Amino acid sequence: MDNNIQTAFKTKERDKSAPNILAGMIPIAFILLTSFLSLSWYIIDYQVENLVAKRTSEYAHSIVKIAADSSAEALLSEDNLQLELLAQNIAKDRYIHTATIYSADGIIVTKYPQKNITEQSTAEQSNSLTFREINNSKEMANKSSSIVKSSLENEKKSNKDSVKKLEFDYLSAKKNIPFIEKIAFNGVTAGWFKIEIDGFELESDFRASFHRIRLRIFVLASFLVLSLIYCLFRYKRKVNRVVTAIHLLVNRKAVESEIEVGDSQELWFEQVENLADASFSKPIRLRELRQHVRWQDEEAIESVPLVWFAIDLPKPDNHDLAQQVVKIEKYLKSATNAYSTFFQGEIFAGGLVPFLQHSASEEGTLQSSLIELVSFTFLLKELMASMDANIKFKAILFNSRVSRLYSDDSAQNRVILPQRKQLQISKLANILNESCISCLTAEPRIYDELAEYETYIHKQKKITNTYLIKEPNHDIVNHVARITKTIIDSDIRS
Repeated sequence: MDNNIQTAFKTKERDKSAPNILAGMIPIAFILLTSFLSLSWYIIDYQVENLVAKRTSEYAHSIVKIAADSSAEALLSEDNLQLELLAQNIAKDRYIHTATIYSADGIIVTKYPQKNITEQSTAEQSNSLTFREINNSKEMANKSSSIVKSSLENEKKSNKDSVKKLEFDYLSAKKNIPFIEKIAFNGVTAGWFKIEIDGFELESDFRASFHRIRLRIFVLASFLVLSLIYCLFRYKRKVNRVVTAIHLLVNRKAVESEIEVGDSQELWFEQVENLADASFSKPIRLRELRQHVRWQDEEAIESVPLVWFAIDLPKPDNHDLAQQVVKIEKYLKSATNAYSTFFQGEIFAGGLVPFLQHSASEEGTLQSSLIELVSFTFLLKELMASMDANIKFKAILFNSRVSRLYSDDSAQNRVILPQRKQLQISKLANILNESCISCLTAEPRIYDELAEYETYIHKQKKITNTYLIKEPNHDIVNHVARITKTIIDSDIRS
C-alpha cells in the first residue's frame, strides 16, 4: 500500500514536447496571400478590359461625330465629290477599316474603300440600310461580341464541321466594329455616316503595353510571395527556438514544484506567465511531505471551502523579525484551533487553511461554512493588524475539490489542490494588492448577507469570477472582535 502511494507522487519523467503555437500559420498565410493576389489580378484585368472598350468607343464616336458634322452640307447639296474625299480621308486612318455615307432613306451614297467587281454585285443587294438597323446600330456595335458568341454556339450545336468558319467569322466581326452617327443639319436628318473600326489594331498597342506591365507585376508579386514565405519560415524557426527554451524552463520549474506541465496551450501559457512572475509554486510541496511523513492513504473530497493567504513583513532588524515571526505563528495556531482546522504551507510564501468539516454540498451547511470562512479570514487580518509592525495581509477565499492525505498514525493530514486551481490561485495572488481580501466564485450573491463586495478589475489581465470583499456584516465583526480579544489576552498572559 505504501509503495502504491509513493508511486502516485512520483513526477512523470516523460517530457512533453513544446506546443506548436504557430501551427497552420504558414498555410493560412499562403492561402490568404494567394486569394488576395488572385482577386487583385482579376479586378485589374476586368478594369483594363473596361478601359480598353471605353477607349475604343470614345475614339470611334469622336471620329464618326466629326465626320457626320462635316458631311451634312455636302450631303444636302448632293456634292458627291466632296463626300468621296471626306470618306477617303476618314478611311485613311490606320484604325478605320471602311467609311460609308448613307442617304436619309438608307441608300449608300459613297463608300471607301470600294469592293472589287466580283463582290460588288453581291454587296449591292445589301446596299440599302433600313431605318431600324440605323436606330439599333449603336446597340449592335456594343453587343457585337455577344451576338457573335451566341451565333457561334448555335452553329457548333447544329454543324460541328463549320467550327473553323465560325471562328473566322467571329474574329472578323471582332476586328471590324461598326459605329454609326446621324448626319443632321438644322434639325433635319440628311443621312447617316458609318465607320468600321479595326479593333485589334486599335487595341494592340495598349494591350502590348499592358502585357509588359502585367509581366512585371507578376515577377514582382512572385518575388514578394517567395520573400514572405522565406521570412515566415525564418520567423517560425526563431519562434520555435524561443518556445523550446521557455518550455525547458517550464519543465525544470515543474519538476522542482512537482507538478505536471499543462496539456493544453492555455495551461502552458498560464504556467509561462507564472514562471515570469516567479510564482510557480504550490501551496505545499510533496517532496517536503515525503521527507518528514509517510502517507498511508488518500481521499478525494468535493467542494471544500479554503482560504489561501500570505503575509508580508517590513524589514526590521533580526531581533524584531524573530519575535514577530514567533508571534505570527502563535496567532495563526490559535486561529486555526478556534475554527478546528489546520494550516499548511509557508506563512510568507503563501499557505492553505482548509475547512474539511464543511465539505458537504448541502444548502443548509453552505451559509455556515461561508460564515466561518469569512470570519476566519478577517480574524487573521485583525490579528496581523494588532501587531505594531505594518504587516501586509492578502487572502483568497474559494471552494475546490481536494485530495486529502493521511499519515500512518492518522495524526496528520494534508490537502492537494488540482493543477488548474493551483495555477488560478497563483495567478490571482500575483496581481492582488498587498492588503486585500478577495473571493473566487461564480455566484457572488452567496456573500450578500455576509459582507460588502465589489467586482475586481485589473488593468492588464482579464480576471473573471473574482470579487473584493470590503467589510463583513455587523455580526461577523462582533464575533471576530471577541475571538481576537481572547487570543491577544491569552498571548499576553502566557
